Amino acid sequence: METAVAYYKDGVPYDDKGQVIITLLNGAPDGSGSGGGGGKGGSKSESSAAIHATAKWSTAQLKKTQAEQAARAKAAAEAQAKAKANRDALTQRLKDIVNEALRHNASRTPSATELAHANNAAMQAEAERLRLAKAEEKARKEAEAAEKAFQEAEQRRKEIEREKAETERQLKLAEAEEKRLAALSEEAKAVEIA
Repeated sequence: METAVAYYKDGVPYDDKGQVIITLLNGAPDGSGSGGGGGKGGSKSESSAAIHATAKWSTAQLKKTQAEQAARAKAAAEAQAKAKANRDALTQRLKDIVNEALRHNASRTPSATELAHANNAAMQAEAERLRLAKAEEKARKEAEAAEKAFQEAEQRRKEIEREKAETERQLKLAEAEEKRLAALSEEAKAVEIA
């Protein structure tokens, strides 16, 4: 049983339910080999048009995927830049804390007047040293977390670049196939007319 073409959209035949009609070269979608219309097989140009439309759709899908990958690559680059800025800020903060600790240790050499309060000064110095050590440890952990986030963003960026390259390769293949099928479709129309 041959499906009637209700309308064409972008060169693609559709039935009355809005479904794409796929016609094989011999005109028999069910593989029976029987064509419609007085013993003549299905139109080769309709088949070529359907194949060409499928190739156009595939190319459009690859272009859409490429655009989505570009958006993801941009987001990954922005995340990477933010992670790098955070890492750099935390690294500077860690350097500042270490420098403060070094200045504090250098200035805490007891003078003659401080010897009377040596016990109190020693306790205060130890408390300050512990505070700075905790601050340094916290800053170090934050810097390590920022570095890890930066590395993950870099890895995501590289993965997106690989996906983008693969999509571009597939897009080139699809465009070449679309051109080839368009040429075959034109040849089929020319043969049918002749």
